[in-house]
Amino acid sequence: QRRSLAPSQLAKRKAGLVICDEVQLVPPHCGDGDSSGKVKEKFSVCLQGHRLKNADNQTYQALNAMDAQRRVLISGTPIQNDLLEYFSLVHFVNAGILGTAQEFKKRFELPILKGRDADASNRDRQEGEEKLKELIGIVNRLVQTFTSFYPLYFYSANIQHKSSLGKMLVLDYILAVTKSTTSDKVVLVSNYTQTLDLFEKLCRFRRYLYVRLDGTMSIKKRAKVVETFNSPHNPEFIFMLSSKAGGCGLNLIGANRLVMFDPDWNPANDEQAMARVWRDGQKKTCYVYRLISTGTIEEKILQRQAHKKALSSCVVDEEQDVERHFSLGQLRELFTLSEETHSDTHDKFHCRRCVNGREVRPPPEGTDCTSDLSQWNHCSDKKGLRDQVLKASWDSAVSFVFHQRSHENQKGVA
Repeated sequence: QRRSLAPSQLAKRKAGLVICDEVQLVPPHCGDGDSSGKVKEKFSVCLQGHRLKNADNQTYQALNAMDAQRRVLISGTPIQNDLLEYFSLVHFVNAGILGTAQEFKKRFELPILKGRDADASNRDRQEGEEKLKELIGIVNRLVQTFTSFYPLYFYSANIQHKSSLGKMLVLDYILAVTKSTTSDKVVLVSNYTQTLDLFEKLCRFRRYLYVRLDGTMSIKKRAKVVETFNSPHNPEFIFMLSSKAGGCGLNLIGANRLVMFDPDWNPANDEQAMARVWRDGQKKTCYVYRLISTGTIEEKILQRQAHKKALSSCVVDEEQDVERHFSLGQLRELFTLSEETHSDTHDKFHCRRCVNGREVRPPPEGTDCTSDLSQWNHCSDKKGLRDQVLKASWDSAVSFVFHQRSHENQKGVA
């Protein structure tokens, strides 16, 4: 049975097993109390283990104070931003195996990052690969990897910024076509409550029934709202979601289309939010749309996400020949506006599968939604799109689309 424990209480427990769910068992605040008395725990199991990426926070220190004989971290995203976060997780499980944080940075992080730079010399790349193999060899003594497959279609659409309404115009088309041609429901996700306010105005103008979940809604009411929306007999067409309040843990299988309206600096936050519609119990084909303003800081955020995910692919998934698309200099150019491009991201790929903006060769066999964007389908016009909703919305303001599907049909789900 779950109950709440402040971090200061953890070190005083007398039990053989501690299971720490960061949302409900270990709140982010710390109560007063003495945590100096260590007790012998047989096991410490931490769900959402990536929350322990900062060794200086109180939760990390409280859990670390328990003298557990065995420690287990469970995470789908052990690297979210940088390698020092990964170091913190490994250090929690087996302190000292990678040295101190300063030693790790000098020995592994700096040469690996230098070798991952698109402008790296052959010598830097070779040294980076050697350090990467050394790091993987050490960490593999501790790590068990499990892979899940989630069937869905995924679209990342560049929206021309020249239109002042840009993404709202495309969203209006997506909702209108979905409403008029399908029985699907839609989840709208944003990082900002001000954007949810705009969604509400659009829904009232179009007379769409909707529900909104943000940080002002109580936990008890959230559960009721989600249950009602998921009912097949519920008439609400749209579920508006603040990614900060409900981007993790919610099961929104009542909808099978999701629109990510703006990107987060942390790719793991976006991935968690985008997974709300494809959950256990989903019986329909799922579609996820990411709307990115062409040539703006939003594309720079998307490129940083790709850079971070490539780093994770090298270290965690041990993938070989991961592409180096961006130099550190390019990633720092956050506020440069590219007005004469259909997709600044595609331009930086120097894609060899496209000629004059048109894809002439399909993505490599075996690629899916988890692959690098350079290995997705690339569309500079609507002819290559399978999704009729996005195809009908193209002329509103779309300039370029990356799209991919997860895997082949299984048990009637595509």
